[in-house]
Amino acid sequence: MVVVLLLGLLALFHQVVRGAVHLGDLRREATALHTSALFRCRDLPDRHARDSCLLELPAVPRDGAALRADMLPTNAVFDRQTR
Repeated sequence: MVVVLLLGLLALFHQVVRGAVHLGDLRREATALHTSALFRCRDLPDRHARDSCLLELPAVPRDGAALRADMLPTNAVFDRQTR
């Protein structure tokens, strides 16, 4: 009886960990997609188009990747292309 109970608890623990890993993967993927879209918006040469594009982006939870992307000045990519 104890062995069956332990196996059940182990299976439950496995499911919880597996779900947490899956959610972490989804969050990393969403953050990467959002960061990529942020860079594409900031790469637009027209200020109005850039601002409009940035307003259309959905919000994502803050983490290191999103913070690093937000620290890039709005016209940094455009400035690099014009030099």
